[in-house]
Amino acid sequence: GGSVSERLPGQPDKNGWIRCSERMPEEDVSIIVKTIMTHNKTPAQAAVARLSKSNGKLRFANRGKPITPDIVTHWRPLPDPPEEG
Repeated sequence: GGSVSERLPGQPDKNGWIRCSERMPEEDVSIIVKTIMTHNKTPAQAAVARLSKSNGKLRFANRGKPITPDIVTHWRPLPDPPEEG
């Protein structure tokens, strides 16, 4: 048997994040993306975004504003909405 912490490529880590280098999200679905600063490669922020194809290229956008694809390192599905009541 293997360690419980072993993860298959393309599968979420224990916190639900998936590496873009292993698996990209579906197109036109809202997700949370984790980005890095391009000048020093340090973690920047998380943002809600969508992946779409524009001029034959995949791109991420947040509220219609493009996010440079090479700064997006990880993604995860949005959590379920809160329950009413």
